[in-house]
Amino acid sequence: MPNIKTYGLICFSIIIFLCTTNNISATENDNVFVEARDDLKFESIIKNAKQSIVLISTNPYKDPDTNPLHTGLCSGVVVNEVGHILTNFHCIFKQIYIKVVYYDLTDWQSYDVEVIGTDPLADLALLKVLGKKEKIPYLKFASNIENLPEGSEVFALGHPMGMIWTVTKGIVSSNARYSKHPYIKSLQTDAAINKGNSGGPLMNMKGEIVGINTLMLSKVNQNAGIGLAVRGDVVKNSYETMLLHGKVERPAVGVQVMVMGSKKYRKEILKKFPDIKPEWVPNTHG
Repeated sequence: MPNIKTYGLICFSIIIFLCTTNNISATENDNVFVEARDDLKFESIIKNAKQSIVLISTNPYKDPDTNPLHTGLCSGVVVNEVGHILTNFHCIFKQIYIKVVYYDLTDWQSYDVEVIGTDPLADLALLKVLGKKEKIPYLKFASNIENLPEGSEVFALGHPMGMIWTVTKGIVSSNARYSKHPYIKSLQTDAAINKGNSGGPLMNMKGEIVGINTLMLSKVNQNAGIGLAVRGDVVKNSYETMLLHGKVERPAVGVQVMVMGSKKYRKEILKKFPDIKPEWVPNTHG
């Protein structure tokens, strides 16, 4: 009888062990399946997004062969069904030769553009493509970007160092930065941003625009894990204003602060601004 009990306990233990092992295997298989499915989804998002990203070639001369060393390379993104392109203002500033190329294996033609909107403070510009009749897929803006949490996964698409249509991935390191001016809220990311990424989109995992890549912070002029993108809500407001008015104007108070540390300096101010009466200049020297 003891032997029968012992044998029964052994069989029961084996059954429990096998069941537990099978459950673990099933869970692991499910996790692998989910990861593979997410990877395929992300690959599909990248494939679709590439069609909305353009390569922008610029030169301050009408004929770039005049001085090829001044040729610049930037990125841009199609943002509406008409085919308008958003990019950085610094990419097109004082440039006479501006051409765009689409990610289309059947059409590697370069197209002329017209600059129809500028926002220098936000470093944004809006371009209209000339001669392109085919409809181009465009990217949409993400919603509630001002509340995008740190740690959110993002990816950039552009042409860093001339490596065309390159994908780099990272996270939002901060949602509380600004670029050039406190009006211009920006996202900080550790997704690799280099020369050539300027004007391209920073996107969430749905392929929606959360920012426009603008600059990198580095002491060696190479990616150091600190990239800034003008935040999507700022970009969207700027884009809508440029579309309507061609430029973006922001209110500012015309106040200049100057130190009045000596009588000599007071005299220099009065000489520089002859319309100012002496009694208008505060005598902080005593």
